[in-house]
Amino acid sequence: MQQEQHQLPRKLRVLCLHSWRTSGAIFKQQFRRVHLDVALADLIDFVFITAPEPASGPIPEDVAGTFEGPYFEWFTTEKAQDGQELVFTYHHILESEAFIMAKIRELGPFDGVCGFSQGGAMASIMVALQRAGLALQDVPPFKFVLFFGSVLTTHPRYLPAFRERVQVPSCHIIGHKDYVKEHAIALARNFEAPIVIMHSRGHIVPPLLREQLAVLRAFLVAMQDVPQQAARVQEGSSSRQQQQ
Repeated sequence: MQQEQHQLPRKLRVLCLHSWRTSGAIFKQQFRRVHLDVALADLIDFVFITAPEPASGPIPEDVAGTFEGPYFEWFTTEKAQDGQELVFTYHHILESEAFIMAKIRELGPFDGVCGFSQGGAMASIMVALQRAGLALQDVPPFKFVLFFGSVLTTHPRYLPAFRERVQVPSCHIIGHKDYVKEHAIALARNFEAPIVIMHSRGHIVPPLLREQLAVLRAFLVAMQDVPQQAARVQEGSSSRQQQQ
């Protein structure tokens, strides 16, 4: 008698881009500290890379007091102080763009890309350029993108890629107390049918409630069933939001 065999879905390979003045190693630790690495271990193979440019200024106190260096950045940003708006100066961004694309070709293929803060900005650039047909046409399309407290780029080079909503499934994890909250919401609005998970904290990779983790896992499980060459947003998809 022939025994029926069931093949488990392949894990999703995800390129992970760290936040401002941290590193790939720090981003990995941030996942570990809130146990997201364990919670998603059956679904994702994480690939963490580090920006090519050393940090050009002071390291944020919450980073320097918790994580050892060295520290790096994808581009320069002046942090909000005294209620002032963030200023994105974008030095090094073209070098970082080329660096990430080279890593995608070297280490890929990837099913998705994940970013925190300015790493999320770079992640959005990768998927938007690819989906608009402006770059990365020689590699399989990203099935999805995952954002933690991320920002929308205003660099003129990338505006054509965001003229229309990006047709890539996206999940946005945003803190109610995050100083980039409005930027993160603006980023979500630039994607078609985004899934948004709100948490009560600030600019961090947060621990997720059971219900929120269930939403994130359901999003990722759905991505396992999307063929890489045909990855696209299904028309009529609805946005969902979970609040803590």
